[in-house]
Amino acid sequence: MKIIFFCQYLFSRDGSHSGHTSLLRQFVPQLIERGFEVEVIALAGKTSSEAPCKVHVLQTTDHQSDWGLLRKMLFWMKVVFILAIFVVKNYRILKHS
Repeated sequence: MKIIFFCQYLFSRDGSHSGHTSLLRQFVPQLIERGFEVEVIALAGKTSSEAPCKVHVLQTTDHQSDWGLLRKMLFWMKVVFILAIFVVKNYRILKHS
């Protein structure tokens, strides 16, 4: 059985880790040992060799808190659009996971 987690990011460009990263490091190895196939879909950020499972990053640009309102809106509109395309292309896989 396949388990897919969605999150904002696991690893940001500045090298920081999200809380998701710590949680996944703790329980993904146990899920893999039990025979589950685990993947993470990150909306933004970057991949890392430290990831405990397969990671798909939909957009490599990180959200910055000092951006203006228009830039933030454009960023999230782009992320939502990319996510929608990903879901449509992978609907069968996502439906059965």
